[in-house]
Parts: sequence; C-alpha cells; structure tokens
Amino acid sequence: MSDEMLYVSWGGAGRPASLRMAMQRADDADRALVYLAILDSASFADLDDTMFDLVTDELRWLLEAQMELARRQTGLVDLVTRVVVRRGDIDAEVRATVEAAAIDEVFVGAPLVSHDGRSTDGLLDALATATGARVELLVPGAE
Repeated sequence: MSDEMLYVSWGGAGRPASLRMAMQRADDADRALVYLAILDSASFADLDDTMFDLVTDELRWLLEAQMELARRQTGLVDLVTRVVVRRGDIDAEVRATVEAAAIDEVFVGAPLVSHDGRSTDGLLDALATATGARVELLVPGAE
C-alpha cells in the first residue's frame, strides 16, 4: 500500500467540496494526497510546448493555493499534499501517476465531465481497469 492517495481532476471535473472530501479521506487513512490535474488532449491539444509550460506553471500555483485554502478550511493543516499537472490522455496520465507512486486508491471529484462521450460509470471503470486501483467518485452531500 502506498503512503499516498490520488485525487484526479480534468476538464473542469472536481470541485472544492470533493477536494475537501478527498483530503479528509487521506487524513483519516494517515496518508498524503496527490492532486493530479490533467490538461486533457481533447481540450488542450492546441497548446504548443511554450504555452503548455506557462499554463502548467499557472495551474500548479492555483491548485497549490486551492489546497492550502482547503487545508485551512478543513483544519487539516498537517496533511501532506502535492500537485502534479500533466497533459495528454486521461487514462494514460492517471495510470502513469498511479504506477509511479504505487497508489492503490484514486478519487475523482464530481460532477464528472466527459469529453469523449463515455458515461460516468464508463470513465470510472476505464480508470479502474487502466490503473488496477480502487477508483471512487466523490459526490459532495451524498454521504
């Protein structure tokens, strides 16, 4: 079992409430949380490498600020977190991140946005198959 859990966001998926849920789950399990943001191929294919680097730097800064705000809102100030930003195919980028850190649990924030026509269940099943990890959609207010 890895000492990290993964929270995934792409194309507008994931909201502050679902991020806070993922942070609480990581804290309850005494594990760190990796926030993976994917600039998916369908939405960001027109970025050249220079523009991608600029967008990545800005997005990383914004997500680190969001994580700090969420840490303060939840009182989880000691929770270890890190932000990873990638560009490409969603399934492949999640799989690469899971494999690199031997992560066994993946959270996806609701509402989930699909750019390739797959249903929410189809996306979650594809991620579980690609990664071999437990994949869970976090729906604020559903608990």
